Amino acid sequence: MIRLRGHLRCLTPDEAAAVRAHRAEHIRLTRTEPACLSFEIADTDDPSPSR
Repeated sequence: MIRLRGHLRCLTPDEAAAVRAHRAEHIRLTRTEPACLSFEIADTDDPSPSR
C-alpha cells in the first residue's frame, strides 16, 4: 500500500475559498481513479491562510 500525506497552504483568503469550493469535486474525481482505495482531505486546526 502507498499512502501519501501533504499540506496545502493558501496565501490569501480568496485562495482558501477557491480550494473549499472545488474540494468536493476533487475528492469525487480522485476516488474514481483506478486502484484508488481511499482518498480524504481534512481541514487543519488553523484554517486561516499562511502568512
